[in-house]
Amino acid sequence: MVQYRTEYQRNPTPAAASKLVNYVARGDVGRVERAAGVRATAADVDGFQRVAMNAEMTRLHSFTFLEDRSPEELTDGIRSILRERLGGTYLIGVDTANEGNNHLHVAEAGTQEELYMDRDDIAALREAVGEQFDEDLADRQVRA
Repeated sequence: MVQYRTEYQRNPTPAAASKLVNYVARGDVGRVERAAGVRATAADVDGFQRVAMNAEMTRLHSFTFLEDRSPEELTDGIRSILRERLGGTYLIGVDTANEGNNHLHVAEAGTQEELYMDRDDIAALREAVGEQFDEDLADRQVRA
């Protein structure tokens, strides 16, 4: 089971965009990746922050799971879903600060059209991520 929360900001101020990026890519985050699945460098994070500061809209996606997973399992498992369902530019951060509760934060920036989500879109994203990780958990239990 996955818990999913999202919030957005239209016409974010530079301070709001910085806060979003710092939340996803702060120092205690265990892993930060670009959408392509490559670890984000400081230059990548700075570049994304510039994009967010100039975006019409930003959105934070947060995913928490019942089962603890490694940062690599989380990013590998969610990457294709985000690629299919998100329209903006994004960074993925795996928060490992709480032992036994690794979870994902995704900062997204773009136009209002790219980042728009209605209730059905939110439910569909939650369901897709839940199905991906429930299948992954089932696979791990079978192999164990």
